[in-house]
Amino acid sequence: MLNDIYNIIEESKIQRDKIILPDIILIKNGTKIIWKNIKEYIKIIKRTPEHFYNFLLFETSNKVNWISESKSDGLNFQYKIKLDNIKLLVNKYLIHCVICKECKSYNTKLIKDNKIRKYNFSCHDCKTNYVI
Repeated sequence: MLNDIYNIIEESKIQRDKIILPDIILIKNGTKIIWKNIKEYIKIIKRTPEHFYNFLLFETSNKVNWISESKSDGLNFQYKIKLDNIKLLVNKYLIHCVICKECKSYNTKLIKDNKIRKYNFSCHDCKTNYVI
């Protein structure tokens, strides 16, 4: 019976995937800083470029622009910013908009609700839903 209990416990453990983010590639262009591989970050964390961009706009006081309409060329910071500060912004975004607050899983999804003009956060592992 004890073996059966251990088997049940092992089966009930949630397998948490880890997100492995690549190194941030920054290019200095005069007084502007360009984040070249932002498209890779957005693809790995499974969020829309618009949501991540709006988060950065809010956190940096509107001093960020896409280099092109395709959003594949990178992101342009209109002021001097250190690599550590960008890492802090990414971590803050992960905590608030990617990681589930209940089970700490990365297997989450954001869906925009146009009626209330906010995002519905849902976790696929623990089935948690709340509004951001």
